[in-house]
Amino acid sequence: MKSHSKLTVIYDVVETNNPENILLSVLCTKAIGDMYPAGIPNTNHRIAESFAHATKVFVRTLRKKVK
Repeated sequence: MKSHSKLTVIYDVVETNNPENILLSVLCTKAIGDMYPAGIPNTNHRIAESFAHATKVFVRTLRKKVK
């Protein structure tokens, strides 16, 4: 059965001068990517699409909260 890829990502925002100091940590669960058509799935593409979707949502949310 075909299904969308789902990815869990943790974003850590760190201090530039001290990378050990984590300023913000955000967990994104079940970010949905592409569903492969027929044939052999391109797993790398599906994971990349999930990561891109999660990043877009993270940046959009961050911009709303900062304003």
